[in-house]
Amino acid sequence: MAGYHPDGKLVHTPPTKAREGLLGYILRISEANGYETPWTILWSQGLIRRGKPLAAVLPIDKLSQILGRSVEELRQLPWSCYPNGTPAQQTHKGTRQLFRHLRVMQPKICPYCVAERGVVDAAWDLRIMLACPTHGVALLDHCPACHNRLSWYRRGLNRCQCGHEFTMEEQGPVPQHTSDLLRVIYDTLYGATTDPNPASGIPAVDLQKMGIDDLLRLLAQLATVLLNRGQKSVTGICSYDLELLIRLSGIFESWPNQFLQFLHTIDREPGNAAIGLTHRFRNFYDKILVARKIANGKVQFLRKAFGQYGSLSNVESRIDPRFFLTPAQLQGLREQGIALSQMRSEIDGVTPKNLVNQKELARRLGVRPQTADCWAQRGHFGLEIKVNTASGKSEYLVPEELPARVNARGLTVHSAKKYLGIPQSMLQLLRRDGYYPNRHISCQFAQFSKPDLDALLHRFVACAPKELSSLPEKHVTLAECLRMRLNGAENKYRLLSSILDGAISPIGRLGNSIGDLVLACDTVEAFRQSTTPDPMMSVTVAAKHLDCDRAVVPGLLNIGALEGEYKGSALYVTVRSVNAFQTKFASCAHIAKKLGMNSRYLTRRLTEYGIKLLFVPRKNSKAENTQAFLRRSKVQQVIEILGGKKVTE
Repeated sequence: MAGYHPDGKLVHTPPTKAREGLLGYILRISEANGYETPWTILWSQGLIRRGKPLAAVLPIDKLSQILGRSVEELRQLPWSCYPNGTPAQQTHKGTRQLFRHLRVMQPKICPYCVAERGVVDAAWDLRIMLACPTHGVALLDHCPACHNRLSWYRRGLNRCQCGHEFTMEEQGPVPQHTSDLLRVIYDTLYGATTDPNPASGIPAVDLQKMGIDDLLRLLAQLATVLLNRGQKSVTGICSYDLELLIRLSGIFESWPNQFLQFLHTIDREPGNAAIGLTHRFRNFYDKILVARKIANGKVQFLRKAFGQYGSLSNVESRIDPRFFLTPAQLQGLREQGIALSQMRSEIDGVTPKNLVNQKELARRLGVRPQTADCWAQRGHFGLEIKVNTASGKSEYLVPEELPARVNARGLTVHSAKKYLGIPQSMLQLLRRDGYYPNRHISCQFAQFSKPDLDALLHRFVACAPKELSSLPEKHVTLAECLRMRLNGAENKYRLLSSILDGAISPIGRLGNSIGDLVLACDTVEAFRQSTTPDPMMSVTVAAKHLDCDRAVVPGLLNIGALEGEYKGSALYVTVRSVNAFQTKFASCAHIAKKLGMNSRYLTRRLTEYGIKLLFVPRKNSKAENTQAFLRRSKVQQVIEILGGKKVTE
């Protein structure tokens, strides 16, 4: 007769059922054989001692003899081994036992399920399983009659040790999002396909893809963060209660809206976009997003939502694109040489900039990575360096067209200047300001390619398309102009750049070289006059003219009141700017001297009367160490106020 095994020590031993735990099976057999508690069976057969709790591991072989069921049948039951401090390394159907997430010795039941299926579901032994996902009600863990915690030593599956029979009206409902989250856990535990579109909008598919072990670990870590509001906490086993479970499941409701709201509640600096997300969410970031125990690919949906929060927090430039990409996608883009910032632009759907990493830039230029970085730092070929704030690495903004690589050996600057017939300094300055096209490169940037030199030569020749048979009167060639004194090499370069810019137009050319261009003598003389520098004076002489301290002159230069330049460590200012300033301002020290008073007293009195003064700081002095100047239009007013004699100007 099915369910009866005369070779066992019990009369009635029905077979195990699906999703039934070992201790629940023993309780069901105890009830079927008329015992008031399973303790009688276990104690009478020597499996436990009097007054002792259940052991961590019940001997399956002895249970097999008592129940009359095979050892294999009993071992396939979930939680055939359960923790009492040290988890045993056993497996159930190829899955590691989830000892860390179990609470076997504190049973919970759903009277609905017990009445319908006649078993205690093994899923209820999970710490997080505080409600039934099938009926949407809280599990029962205390007897409503005696108020004691449920025990495995009770009279039946749906009956307390006090004799009270559990009914279906003794449990309260739970929110939909809580029921949906527990349904995902339940289906994942038993390998069933969960509903991809639950009513609460939780990311059921993404959660189930994690697997039961990583899913429970993630939920435990999230619960710890939730309890500690994002602050640092001591790691350990999470103790769930129904309120915490409802809050935890609420994070996933209407994904990712409630998750973004949760991030806002634990954000340390919600209004400070200058602080990166890693620092604002240190505990959450370390425990969830970069936790080593859970692969990044399994929490990619969380990382993506975290990146969306960064976009809403106006820290988009600081967000690492790895939040939005799986490891495989990230590796593929890295192999293509795409920089992190461009990955982020492509993810957002923005027109991506041509940003590449150093390796890809070197490949495009055909040089070593160090050489490519050096060229970018100098701004060659229109390259720009952008530092990614998320990774701290350099990225390179590349123009749409880069110079072509030439196999022919490049020309040195000496060979190139002979080829064009212009001084070496002129050629280097033309290259510095972009007149040299740089459309071809060799292994060394200092070298010149013959195609680019020909293009520069053609540009000069195109400025004088008419070819002359002889040199007209009152005209000179460009080669003669470059031998004249034009007040420095920089002015000679200005002559060449003016021709290329069209500011100076040659009337023709005698040949096909740059030096053969023909210019009118009047044009050259006018250019020479425009390049004559303004006369300069030293700081000491300028201070005497302005009747001020010589340490004030650099301050006047800094505020733009004077014009000048440093030649080495010495400062020289133009005579024109000194005369212009002297006609507008008078030194308060000069006025005080004429009035027979102290300059500080004069400055204080003028400030009290509301007369605006120009205060100029002295070089290498404290901020308050200044010298005052008064507009000359106010001098007569000052004399009338102070009652002094007229100041000799």
